[in-house]
Amino acid sequence: MTEPATFRAAFPSIQSAIRFSGDGNGARIQLDIPEEELPTAIRLLAWRERVLVVTIRPEMRLVGTNERDNETETRASVTEWPAGTALGMAGGGLRHPPNSPLDD
Repeated sequence: MTEPATFRAAFPSIQSAIRFSGDGNGARIQLDIPEEELPTAIRLLAWRERVLVVTIRPEMRLVGTNERDNETETRASVTEWPAGTALGMAGGGLRHPPNSPLDD
């Protein structure tokens, strides 16, 4: 299975979500994965014994366009999770951000 696994996730609202080793052994990250992304994320189990190449980027969403001087400028913003939606917290599981294209 060499096809990349791409899914949405967020850092949990805990202090240890990103931990750096004090003895030079690198770092460890934890991610909260929404229920609807689990079919893709479950593929990671097959890669437990492998070295992975990891790329993480913030999700961007279109917030508007501005036309001036015959040029179109597109503005985007980073999608943020609403407070209190991390897995295991009161209020339920991780949900789509407000006005997410996944809400359609």
